[in-house]
Amino acid sequence: MAKSPPILRRYAYFQWCRFAHGALVDLTASAHACVAREHERGQSRWSSLQATEKMLKFFLEQRSQAFPKVHKLAKLATRCESVGLPKIEPRILTQYSATPGCATKTAIIDCKMS
Repeated sequence: MAKSPPILRRYAYFQWCRFAHGALVDLTASAHACVAREHERGQSRWSSLQATEKMLKFFLEQRSQAFPKVHKLAKLATRCESVGLPKIEPRILTQYSATPGCATKTAIIDCKMS
């Protein structure tokens, strides 16, 4: 069987890990925001949630499963559990949820941690 050209292998690899790479970028952003001089905890929290969403989508993608185009962690986690991911406690997915307004510096005080 002939190997595909290197450019196609690189493209396939990029497609394969696009969510994993995005999650890594979000986790890095979360860490930077957490230790920033102004402690941008809202931004850190938002980036962490984005990373979690991307990793759940990566899990589904690795199992060749379609996933809903949603940003609801509970819905994604349920879909992941149906194809083999160990159960994630629902309170973990809802306790640390955030809205986009929580990512702004001025709204950090207003962020509600359930």
